[in-house]
Amino acid sequence: MTLSPFRGKLSPREFRLFGMLLTLMLFTVTLWGQQPQVAIPGRQTPQPAQTLKPEELCSVSGVVKHAVTGEALRKATLTLWPMESRNAAVPSTTVTDAEGKFSMKEIEPGQYRFTAVRTGFVQTNYRSTPANRQGATLTLAKGQSVKDVEFRLLPHAVISGRVTDEDGDPIQHAQVQLMIYRTMQGKRQLMPASGGSTNDLGEYRLFGIAPGRYYLSVTQRPNYAFAGGVDRSAVQAPDESYPMTYFPGTLEVTGASPLNVASGATMQGVDVMLRKVRSFRVRGRVTGIGSGMRGGNVTVMPKSAAGNAMGFSMMQQGTMWRGPGGEFELRGVRPGSYFVMAHAWEPPSKQFIGRETIEVGNEDVEGVTLTLSSGVEVNGSLRVESDTPTEAKFEEMFVALSPPAMFVPVYTTPGKVTREGSFQIANATAETYNVRVMGMPPEFFVKSVRMGDIDVMENGLTVSGTPVSGVDVVISPKGAEVSGTVTDKDGKLLAAAAVVLHPLSAKPSRQAELQRMASADQNGAFRFRGLPPGEYRLYAFEGIEGGEAGDADLLKEHEAKAVTLSLKEGAREARELKAVLVENR
Repeated sequence: MTLSPFRGKLSPREFRLFGMLLTLMLFTVTLWGQQPQVAIPGRQTPQPAQTLKPEELCSVSGVVKHAVTGEALRKATLTLWPMESRNAAVPSTTVTDAEGKFSMKEIEPGQYRFTAVRTGFVQTNYRSTPANRQGATLTLAKGQSVKDVEFRLLPHAVISGRVTDEDGDPIQHAQVQLMIYRTMQGKRQLMPASGGSTNDLGEYRLFGIAPGRYYLSVTQRPNYAFAGGVDRSAVQAPDESYPMTYFPGTLEVTGASPLNVASGATMQGVDVMLRKVRSFRVRGRVTGIGSGMRGGNVTVMPKSAAGNAMGFSMMQQGTMWRGPGGEFELRGVRPGSYFVMAHAWEPPSKQFIGRETIEVGNEDVEGVTLTLSSGVEVNGSLRVESDTPTEAKFEEMFVALSPPAMFVPVYTTPGKVTREGSFQIANATAETYNVRVMGMPPEFFVKSVRMGDIDVMENGLTVSGTPVSGVDVVISPKGAEVSGTVTDKDGKLLAAAAVVLHPLSAKPSRQAELQRMASADQNGAFRFRGLPPGEYRLYAFEGIEGGEAGDADLLKEHEAKAVTLSLKEGAREARELKAVLVENR
């Protein structure tokens, strides 16, 4: 049986700890990964349904087939994921019949991600190809009926193996991750593609894998048998621990062997042996413990994980602290620079955070003090700069703080905007942040963020130990718009082309936030709305995933073929692009 990376046989306390860590890290990813015009499943802010006449609703029908044999696939699930916040927040689904056919009705017009999934097959996107599994968006105009849609599903691949220690004994509950290079924040880095845990025999099995070139890593979970305890061993042996190890047995990904996975392949015997290395202990205490707290946890994460999509996997060591003394001991920490973090709750829902940085050399680290704080509140107001009436509803928006680098451990909660335009962000720890607004209508952009004389968009919002007030956020409905079509080398409209709009005038720390990426729809069309004024380069690529197209090196290589745009407020630009064919990436 395959387990998810965080569902081994843990105690309730351990399970809560893993769940908390996962939630915090994924929340940071969510903030960074969100594009203003793309609503990812589960991320949408609920919106009121559009008032449409029955004849303005759409329908979609087609068939799902086996990509190799061509046979019809019954019991495949089709889902339309809304991509614009103004569309219905709830996805539309259906299931194929005995002949592999499906039909969906009463669909609101708009843009959608369209997926098909069935047990034993790779999840497949509409109009996807082996080189571009992201596929095309599906654009539905009012009253449109799209027929004869065909999905061809590839059989999934399976990878299995065994994880042992240097004595050949099985390691259970080891976290096994399959990783693939993707682009995030403008650079290629390894990102999780699939994961599982070993059983009591040290065995794992990963399934649902699409064709591709992967790397496999194994991490031993923290030993919670000693969580919060004190080592009373009569003979103190040098500390040793198992570091993250890449198949077939290297500590660095540069020495790892890639796994070239074919459609439907079953790769057995992908075994990994973990070997112990010298490690050290980090001891200290948690202060600022309130009378209502019932203990908490302390974790350590390499500082190098900041900005790294594998950051959560590298957050390996953890322990619990209890009682008013707050003493803790972290074991198995290898030399390097780290964040050490304490996290606690006080009923009913208040949370406290403490964070310090440490250097681990060739000896144990003593006397670390983590002072718990509930963080501070950041208060401000949101207003619209416009000389024309708008339908913007503040109560559908959120204001969020995000650090310039991904995976810097912060615990802020986005502030919901009131009808009058005020907002309050809780648990803001000491850090410098970018300020973002979520849930705006698609034509809006953030025009300015100021706090007194400070230009926050230019300098960031610096939070220290005192509450922050007077943050003035101005949004405008006069965002620029860039639209057009993409053709291939033969001049034919190209569905699923990867289109990138890269900001040139934004400072480096905001370029990832302002960069827009999209897949051309079934008609080769694309559209970006709500763009801040400034200088941009517009690219189109063929034969590459949409996310991959944002790689800074790729953009630099092909900048001569890009279209340069200078956008003013409210500008409307239309461009016909010829896609650049990307091969052997």
